[in-house]
Amino acid sequence: MNREEKAKLDAIMADQELTSLLMDRELQSVMDECSRIPGKMRMYIKHPKHGPALTKLIKAGLLRVA
Repeated sequence: MNREEKAKLDAIMADQELTSLLMDRELQSVMDECSRIPGKMRMYIKHPKHGPALTKLIKAGLLRVA
């Protein structure tokens, strides 16, 4: 891991909201489903509970939308 990657990881780990989102089992299940089933991300991004969480992870660079 280079310095830039380590700095990014440290910033993520320092953000309690991001850490909490990543540890949430329900959101982990949603992310897994999105990675396996094309089009699911579009459905979940509009979800009132999961949409904002997924958007935050995308903006932090932790998720990518294909």
